[in-house]
Amino acid sequence: MAKTSDKKYISRCEKYHLKAGYVYVTKKPSIITTILGSCICICFYDTKKNYGGMNHYIFPKAKRKNPTTKFGDVSINVLYKTFIDMGSKPEDLVAQIAGGAYIENNYASIKASIENIKVFEEKIIDLKIKIIYKDIGGIAGRKVCFLTELNEIKITKIENINQINFINNNKFTKEHYEKD
Repeated sequence: MAKTSDKKYISRCEKYHLKAGYVYVTKKPSIITTILGSCICICFYDTKKNYGGMNHYIFPKAKRKNPTTKFGDVSINVLYKTFIDMGSKPEDLVAQIAGGAYIENNYASIKASIENIKVFEEKIIDLKIKIIYKDIGGIAGRKVCFLTELNEIKITKIENINQINFINNNKFTKEHYEKD
C-alpha cells in the first residue's frame, strides 16, 4: 500500500498550510498545502536526505528596497538558500512547480501568469535544479498537497480561479489532506 493512501502515515505527518508570500522547509514528514491562482509554488526535495519544502510567490520580481518572499526572485533564492543552509547539496535537489493560472480574456491576469512562470524558469536554470514535474498555466487554479518525505505532489484543479478567494478563507481540516 502506498504511504499516501495509508491513513496512519498521513495522520503522523505534520500539516502546514503555506500562505502566499511564504517559504516553508522541514526535515519532518509533513504535508504542505497551498492554493494557487496566478501565483507559483515550487517544491524542492533533497534526494539524498529525503526532506522537502515549498515556496508560494505572488509577484515576479522585486523592484524595491527590502524585498520580501512575495516576489519570485527573492522567494526562490530563500527556498534554495534554506536547503543549502540545512546541509543539502545543489546536485541533490529536484523541483516540482505548479501554478500560473489566469482569468480568460483578462490581460492583467494573463500578464501576471506569464511573468510569474518566466521568473521560475530563469531562476531554476540559473540554479541548475532539475525539474521533475510541472503543472503550470491554463485557466484552472490549483490546490497543491506536497508530501515532503516522499517527494509526492498531488494537484487538484479548481475550475474557476475566482473560487480561490472562497477556499483561502476557510480552515483546512485533517479530512482536507486525506480526500481527493
